[in-house]
Order: sequence, then structure tokens, then C-alpha cells
Amino acid sequence: MLLPGLTAHHSDKMYLEYKKEIIPKALILETMIPEDMVIRLNELLDKVSEDKKYKFEHNAAPTLAGVIKKGFQVYLDQKESIIQEYTNLTHELSKKYIQEFSIISQNNYSNKMIKTEDIWSVHQYEGDYNPIHSHNVPGSVPGFATVLWTKVPEQLEAISPDKKLYETKGLIRDFGLNGITDGHLCFMTDPTTSIDEIERFKFSGTSLVQPVVGKLVLFPLHINHLVYPFEGKGERRSIASNISCTNV
Repeated sequence: MLLPGLTAHHSDKMYLEYKKEIIPKALILETMIPEDMVIRLNELLDKVSEDKKYKFEHNAAPTLAGVIKKGFQVYLDQKESIIQEYTNLTHELSKKYIQEFSIISQNNYSNKMIKTEDIWSVHQYEGDYNPIHSHNVPGSVPGFATVLWTKVPEQLEAISPDKKLYETKGLIRDFGLNGITDGHLCFMTDPTTSIDEIERFKFSGTSLVQPVVGKLVLFPLHINHLVYPFEGKGERRSIASNISCTNV
């Protein structure tokens, strides 16, 4: 009789019982927000883009890692109704993250106070990028970072998943796929895994996320990540935030 969680394997010479276990390094949540919310957020960001005084007074570039030379980064006012609506949504997703992580880690978490510490928009154009970095909040308490895409250049939308010849998620073989990662968000829990390391049974330490209008990604503050530059016309517009998660 098999024990719970064990798998039987039969062959001509032996009978084995075993169970499978994967040691996770990171949990990342993705969802799609309502289209009408994207429209209203873009209406606000359009106004911000045209307001030179606001961009000057709320310039986020000095405190952020992004190398944004053609575009700009600006802090957003959390008193704006659409921003409040959006941050409430990210708080609900944060609660879902805690629930999911509790199941995976088999750890019970006490009640948490979830708060958006800061929120900003990133307006990237050709050649702009974010080098590898992580996030933090005051007091170095646990928490989450988020990114939502509200505009994506046409050439990035044209990169369809079936054209990505990933050997594993995040690992790309060189099959003439130049530009396949343009504008992508890349998470890194380990240095980029080479093909040789895969042959040695090592999982990839990177995960790529294609920017899609309306896609929201939430992840722990400590996870290293970067954003690749892209070529061509158009704006890669996103909203990022830092969320603290403290005991009540």
C-alpha cells in the first residue's frame, strides 16, 4: 500500500515508492485589473504628464533606481480617488498573497496592517531601463512591491508567448530571438542560469514577465528584479508601489 503523497513506479526489476518536493524560492502573484480602472488611471497620468510644475515638485527620480533619460518618474497623490481605489485593490491582493504563502510555508500569520507607503508612475521610452534592484519601506519591515502596466508600445504587444522558446521559464536559448525580452520585467532569485546548469538539474533563478496593459504583479520587497530597455516608438507606462505589512 502506498503512503499518502507517495508515487509508485513499476519496472521489470524494481518497485519504488517516492514523493516529489520542490523547494520554492519566491512566490509572485499576477492578476488583471478592470479595464475601466486602467482608463481612469491613464486619464490621471495624462494630466500628470502635461503638468510640468507637478512633475518637478513630485519628481521621484532621485530616490529610484531607474535610468529614465527620455521619460520620467513621478510620485502620485494617494488622495486622488482613483489612486485610493487602486491601492485598495493592491491591499486585497496583498491579503491573498499572505493566505497563499501561509499554505505553501505551512505557517500561520497574525493579523497584518497593510499600508501603501509610496506610489509612483514610470514613463519609459526607447533605451530607458531599470538596473537590478530591490525595494524597501521605512523601518525595514516586511512588505510587498507592485507593478501595473497601463500602456505598452505596439512592438512589445506583438511579442507573443508562443514565439518565446524558453527551455525553462526565464531561460532562453539563442535561436535568433534578439529583442524577445525587450521591456520585460525580470525577477532574479539567483544569477541567470545557464543551459549547462539546467543539464545539472538546477532550476532557473530568473522569471520573465511580459508587460501587458492591465496586468498587476505583486511580490515581496526583497526580491531582486530589473526591467529591460526596448527599441522603437511608444511609451511603456507603469505604476509601482511599496506596501508595508506589519503586525497589528
